[in-house]
Amino acid sequence: MVERGARNPTYLSHSASSGSHDDQFKREIESMGCSIQMVRRDVTNADDVARAIGGVVAPLKGIIQMSMVLRDCMSRDMTFQDASLAAKCQLDFFLLFSSMSGILGQVGQANYASANTFLDAFARYRAGMGLPCTSLDLGAMEESVGYLVENQDLL
Repeated sequence: MVERGARNPTYLSHSASSGSHDDQFKREIESMGCSIQMVRRDVTNADDVARAIGGVVAPLKGIIQMSMVLRDCMSRDMTFQDASLAAKCQLDFFLLFSSMSGILGQVGQANYASANTFLDAFARYRAGMGLPCTSLDLGAMEESVGYLVENQDLL
């Protein structure tokens, strides 16, 4: 993104700026002539997201959604939670990071798989309305990033 002109990225995460990998990431972005905000908030909390968006120092031009909720259980044990999606600004891009689990499925992960299937369907829905949105389905990543780095027992 930086190579394509982004100059003021904001990184919103429940663990932003909490590890050495975040410091390294921030230094790398800043070395490219950018200013980066590392915002520690809960993306599942609408008030936290609103505060984070309100604190963005430059015009919001796009969103890359990489958060995940992993609550493995059988479908019969799932509970319903309300969700709200509403457009608040005009985006140049909207990139959703989804999982191959939405395509392949996993035992005990029906909720996770269905959430990722929703992300894929939502991207198609937005694209069908002429709005920017792309969903990228990733497999397990053993690199030094993401949920599995902190939860090696799940590999």
